[in-house]
Amino acid sequence: MPLWHARYQRIIRDKEELLVIKEKLENSVVNMFQKLNAYREKDKENRKKLFELKNTFEEKVAKLEKEVIEVQEQLKKAEENWQKKEKKLRQELERYSLDLGFLLNEKESLEKREKELLEEIEKQKEIIKHQENLLKLPVISILCKIVTWWRTVNLNI
Repeated sequence: MPLWHARYQRIIRDKEELLVIKEKLENSVVNMFQKLNAYREKDKENRKKLFELKNTFEEKVAKLEKEVIEVQEQLKKAEENWQKKEKKLRQELERYSLDLGFLLNEKESLEKREKELLEEIEKQKEIIKHQENLLKLPVISILCKIVTWWRTVNLNI
């Protein structure tokens, strides 16, 4: 076979190989372009989801911040109410303490007065007992009867 024919055969084979390579490269480019489009679509979807998540997150954060503010206000009101109640209770306690002090002093003076009255009763009992003993004496008994008779006679006149 002549040299030019072998060379021609090699060129045809090289051409066929280049066509196969070209076809493979074109297929590869088409596949890459498809993948690129798929990645772009996926990226677009991911960005959309990220935007939605960001908005949802911001809404939740705003809602939570609002709740925190409300809870802080409720806590502040509760603390103010507690302080008012505590102040009122302290005032009542102070008033009751003063009343208790007054009542204790009053009790002490009443106990002292009771003791004095009991002593006076005992003295009066002794006086009555002494007078009863005196009345048991015959002379005094007769004198009492005469005085009683005299009073009744004078009253009747």
